Amino acid sequence: MYTLPPSSGFGIKLHPYAGADKHTNANDAKSRKGTAKRVEGRLVASAQWNGWEIVKPSSVSIQSCNKEADTILSWIELAHRFLHYHSSLPTVTRLVEKLAARTSPKIRIELRDNHAFLVNYQRDTITFDTSIVNEINNAHPLGVEPAYALGLVTALALSGGFSEREAIHMTLGLFLSLPSATRSAALTFLDSPFSDPGSTHTLFFKDVLACPLPAPQDLRLDTDTITLEQLLDRERSVEVREKLSEIIKFRDHRASWLQGQLLVDLPYSRAALREAVSVHDIKTRREMAYRVIRDFDREMEKANAERISAQIRNQWLQDHNKHPVIVVGRESRAFSNQATLLANSTYISRTPEITAATTALMQAADESLFIQNLLKTSEAVPPWASEDIFKLANSLKEQVRHLQPALGRIRSLVYGKGGLSPFTQYHGGIIHLSEVLTLFHQTVSSQVDTTHRRVLSALANGVSRNPGPLVVSSVMAGVRKAVEEYSGRGGCIWEALHVFEQAVHNSSPHAHAVGFSVLLQRPSLSGSERFKTNELEPKPEQEEALQQLVRLGGQNLYMTPSPEWIVEATDIIEAVPLFIYERTLVDESGHPVTVFEVDQEGLEQTVRDMASYWARNIDKTMASENAALAREVVLHTQPALLAAAKALQAKDDLLPEVAFRLVSKSPEAQAHVSAIAKVAAWLEVGFDKHAEEVEKFVEVSWQASRFIGRVDALRAVLVRGKLASSQRGDVAPRSDADEERDYVEACQRALKLATDAAPPSGIVDRYSKIALERQRPLPAFHLLTTEAPGLVESFIQVVLEEEMALRNVIQAHSLEDEVRAVLKTYNDRITKVGERVIREYGYDAIVSQYVGQGMPRASAIGRVVSDNLPLQKDVCTLAVLAEVYHVMRQSDSTLPDIDLATQDPPFVDQLMLDASRRPSFEVKALSWVWQQNKTDPEFKGHSITNMPAPQVVADIVRTSDTLTQEFSSFMRWEARRAALDIMNETHPNLHLADRSKRYYRTHTALGLTTARREVIGKHGLHGKLMDPRYAYSCGVAFNKDGRSRPTGGRKRYHFVYGPSRVNLGKDERKSVEVWPQFVGATDPLCAQHARAFYSLINHNPIVRPIAGAENLKVSENQWTALVRSLRNVQALFVERLGVGDIEDLAYQFNQRGGLAVAASKEAEGYMSGPTAGYCIPKDLLFKLFVVTHLDSRK
Repeated sequence: MYTLPPSSGFGIKLHPYAGADKHTNANDAKSRKGTAKRVEGRLVASAQWNGWEIVKPSSVSIQSCNKEADTILSWIELAHRFLHYHSSLPTVTRLVEKLAARTSPKIRIELRDNHAFLVNYQRDTITFDTSIVNEINNAHPLGVEPAYALGLVTALALSGGFSEREAIHMTLGLFLSLPSATRSAALTFLDSPFSDPGSTHTLFFKDVLACPLPAPQDLRLDTDTITLEQLLDRERSVEVREKLSEIIKFRDHRASWLQGQLLVDLPYSRAALREAVSVHDIKTRREMAYRVIRDFDREMEKANAERISAQIRNQWLQDHNKHPVIVVGRESRAFSNQATLLANSTYISRTPEITAATTALMQAADESLFIQNLLKTSEAVPPWASEDIFKLANSLKEQVRHLQPALGRIRSLVYGKGGLSPFTQYHGGIIHLSEVLTLFHQTVSSQVDTTHRRVLSALANGVSRNPGPLVVSSVMAGVRKAVEEYSGRGGCIWEALHVFEQAVHNSSPHAHAVGFSVLLQRPSLSGSERFKTNELEPKPEQEEALQQLVRLGGQNLYMTPSPEWIVEATDIIEAVPLFIYERTLVDESGHPVTVFEVDQEGLEQTVRDMASYWARNIDKTMASENAALAREVVLHTQPALLAAAKALQAKDDLLPEVAFRLVSKSPEAQAHVSAIAKVAAWLEVGFDKHAEEVEKFVEVSWQASRFIGRVDALRAVLVRGKLASSQRGDVAPRSDADEERDYVEACQRALKLATDAAPPSGIVDRYSKIALERQRPLPAFHLLTTEAPGLVESFIQVVLEEEMALRNVIQAHSLEDEVRAVLKTYNDRITKVGERVIREYGYDAIVSQYVGQGMPRASAIGRVVSDNLPLQKDVCTLAVLAEVYHVMRQSDSTLPDIDLATQDPPFVDQLMLDASRRPSFEVKALSWVWQQNKTDPEFKGHSITNMPAPQVVADIVRTSDTLTQEFSSFMRWEARRAALDIMNETHPNLHLADRSKRYYRTHTALGLTTARREVIGKHGLHGKLMDPRYAYSCGVAFNKDGRSRPTGGRKRYHFVYGPSRVNLGKDERKSVEVWPQFVGATDPLCAQHARAFYSLINHNPIVRPIAGAENLKVSENQWTALVRSLRNVQALFVERLGVGDIEDLAYQFNQRGGLAVAASKEAEGYMSGPTAGYCIPKDLLFKLFVVTHLDSRK
C-alpha cells in the first residue's frame, strides 16, 4: 500500500536530502530547512499504551532495544510525570475527560529513527523520533520535560478525536498555563537546530506571547484560551467581551498559521523573509525579499506539491463521492478572493438533525394546509363577496407555487447522491428561500389588501345594499391571519427555516474541508514581499469579511514561487492582470515614446509557459484512470471482494470507483496490488496501440448524447472488446444480470491478457506506487480575463493545446536533448549578434554597468537588447541574414564560414561596395548621425531644426572619430536592411520580413516553442501532432466557419471561462460569493464540473457558452466605464452650477422606480459616488475594435 509521509505533528524535525553537501554541517542545522524532506523513518520499537492514564505516574512499557530508544522512553516518562504534576490545569483536565470516553483506550506507540517530527500522530499511532538523541548528545537537555509534554498533548488530543485546530489550542493552553521559567526552558529546547530547524512551534508560541492587543483589566495575556472562552461566556460588559473576543481571534489566527506551516516545508528561509519585510525603506525591502525568494529550493517545493496534493487527494473526502479541490492560480486581487473562499469551502453531511429539519420545513410550506386554512376563513363570507374571496384563494394558491423552486433547491441539497453538499449552497439556498418568502409575503399581502378594498369599494358604489363591511373585514382579518401564520415573520415557514438553518450550522464544526488554494508568485523585485501571505498577514486593502476568512481557513492557503503545483492541481485559474497597457519605448530617433498596446503576446507566453506543467498533470490523470479501471477489473475477478464493493456501494450510496478503491485498500485485497499494477500497465500499452479506436468510440457516443470519457471508452474497447461501429440503437436490451455476467468474464480475460503480456517492468513499478490512489478527475483550466468574445477558444485554447502537443511528441520520441541543443544555439546566436550590435551602437557601458551589479554578461546583453527597440530590430535583421546564409552554405559548400561576432554574410559586404547603392546609404547615415548628435558641440552654429547639406555633415563627421564610427555603423545597418529586403523579394515563400519582426520574441520568450517546432520538422513528425496519444484537447473541434463544437474527441481536460466580477473595495466578498457567477463551458461534462467548482464559493453559478460569458465580461467593463464617466461629468457640472451636489442629483435620479431598483441591486443605476469593480473599465468602442481586427498589432 502506498503510504504518505507524515504531514503534521509537533517539532518539525526534517532531514536533508542525500547529497545536499552544503547543508551537511550538523552545527548549522537550521540552514537545512532549504533542502529537507519528510520521511517515515526506520521502525525501532512499538507497543500499546493506555493513553487516558496520562495523569498517572506510570511508564510506557516498551522492551529496550538500543540506547537512543531508552533515552526517548525516559523523556516520555519525564513528560508523563510532568503532565501528572499539572493534572489540575484546564487543558489537561479536558484532555483526560476526552480520552476516558474513548471506546478503545489503547494507543499504539512507535519509536522511529530519522522520523520527520519529534512527536507525531497519524493513523491511530503516536510516533517518536529517536535520532535526536545522537544529534543533541545530551541525556537530559534543558526543557525536555515541558517540550515533550506539549508534544504528548498534541498527539493525545488528536488521538482523542479533537480536530487539529483544537489540538493546537490545547497545546497552546498548556504552554500558557506554565510558569514563565518553564516556558522559557521549553522554548530553548524547541529552538535548537535539532528539535525544530524551522523554529515553527517556537515562533507560534512567541507570536502568541507577543500579542499586540490590549487585555481587559486584571487579565494576563498568558491566560489559556479555555479560560478566556469561559470568561467570554460569563462577561456582560460589551467592551470587555470585545477585547476577549479579539484575543481569542488572534490566537486562532496563529493556530491557522501553524496548521499551514505543519503541512508545508517552506522552500525559503522564513526568518530571512520576516527580516526583509520588516525593513522600512521600500527599495531595500523589495531587494532583500527578492534575494530570499529567488534562491528557493526547487526540489523541496516539488516534493511539497507532490506530498501535499497526494495527502489531500487520498485523505480528504476519501469515503465520499466528492473530490477535494486543489486550485492553483496566479496571484491577483481577483484570484486571491476566490482562493480565500475556496480555502474555507466545506461540504456538509446530511445529518439526522438536517433531515428532520428539512421534513419539517417541507411540511410547513405545504400549500394544501395553507389553502385549507384560507377556505376555513371563507365560510362566513356573504354570497355577494364570495366570488372575490374565492378568486383571492385561487390566486394565493398560484402564488404558493412560486416557493417550490427555492424549496426544491433545499431538497436537492439534502437528499442528493452521497449526502454531501457545499456549505455555500446551503447558505445560498437559505438566503434564496428567505428572499422568495419575503417577496411572496409582500405579494400575497398586497393581493389581500387589494381584494379587501375592491369589496368595500363595491359596497360604496351601491352595487349591494346589504350591511356587510364588518363581515368582510372579519373575513379578511381571518385571511390575513392565515397568511401571517403561513409566510409572516412569525409564521410556520420562517420558524421551520430558522430551525433548518440552525441544524446546518450545528453540523458545520464537523464539515469536510474541500479546498486547498495555491497562489503562484514568481520571484521578482515587486512581487517577492507578497510572500507575507504565508505568514497569514491580512491584506489592508481587503474588507474585514475577507480578512476573517484568512483566519478561519488560512491553513489551506499557500503561496509558492514554483509552477510545479500546476502538475498537481485539480483546477488552475489564470488571471492575467492586464494585457491592455501603456508602454514606454525608445523610437528610432532615440527618444522615449509612450504607446498603447493590446498585448496578446504576454498572454500567449504565459499560457505556453504553463503548458508543459499542464501536460504533466494530464499524464498523471490518465495514469490514475488506468489504475482505477485496473482496480475495477481485478475486483471483478474476485467474487468476495466484488460482493463487498457492491454492498458498500449500496449501503453508503457511493459511486463504483469509490467503492472499488475502498475495498482494494482492505487487508484482504492487499495481495492483488501487483495484479492491479499489471492490468494498469496493460491498459496504458493497449491505449497506445488502439488510441484511434478509443477516441472514435468516444466521439460516436457523444453523437448519441452519451457523454463519456476516455476511461469509459477504455472499458468498452479494451476490456469488453467493443468497437465504435457496434454502437447501434437497434440492439435488443439485455438484463443487468446478463451485462454483469458478461463483464465479469471480460475482466477475467483482461486480467489473463495483462498477466501474459508482461509489460515493461518500469511501467508496472510506476503503477504499483499509485495502484490504490484515488482516481484524479479531469483537471480544469479556468480563465478569468478576456479582450472580447472569441479570444478564449480561438486563441488561448489553440495556443495551450499546440504547446502540449509539441511537448508530448518531443518527449515520446526522446528528443529533449536535441531541443535543448537547438535552444542553446538560439541563445548563443542572439548573445553573439547582440554583443556586436551593442558595440556598434556604443552601448558597451550599459552592459558593463549591469555586469557590475552582478548580472551575468549574457543576461546583461539580453537586457540591453530587450530594452532598446531600434537596437533589437538590427539584432534580428543580422540574425535572420545569418540564418539565410547558413541555408545557402548547406546547398553550396564552397561558401566560407563566418564568425558573427566580427563578420557579416558576404552579400552584406557586397552591398556596401555596390556603387549604385552606396550614395543612398551615405545620405541616410549622415541624416541619422545629425539627428542623434545635432545638439553636440561639433554641430554648433548649425540649425537644429533643419539638417545642413549632406556634404557639410560629412565634413563634420570626418573631424570626430566617434561620429565616424557611428556613420560607419549606420552604413552597415542600412546594408543589412537592404540585404533583407532583397532576400525577402527573392524568396517570398520564406517570409523573411515577417520573420525578422518576430525573430527576437520567437527565439527568446518563445524559444522553447520554436525549438520544438524545428526539431519536429527536422524529423518529419508533424503528423504526430494530431495523434490522440499526444494531442491533448478539451474535446472541442472547430468548423470551417471558425465556430466550435464539442465532440469529446481527445478530451483530456475541461476548459472553463469564469469572468471575474469582483467589486474591488465595496462589497468585495459579496460580489464573489453572493452575486451570480456566470461561467462559460465548452461541453456538458465541462459544464457539470464548472458548476460544481463554483458552487463551492458562489451561491448561484450559472453556466453559459464561453462566448456568451466573454461578452458579459467585456460588456460589464464597458458599462462601468460609461457610468463612471457620466458620474464624473455630472459631478463637475453640479459643482460649477453651485446648486446642490452630486448626492442630491443622484437622489433625484433614483426616485424613478426602475433606477431605484437597479441601484439597490448594484446594477449600476445612477448611484452617487464611484463604485469599484468589474475589473478594468474598457472604452465603449474597444470590443468593436477587437472583433473587427482594425489594429495591425492584433
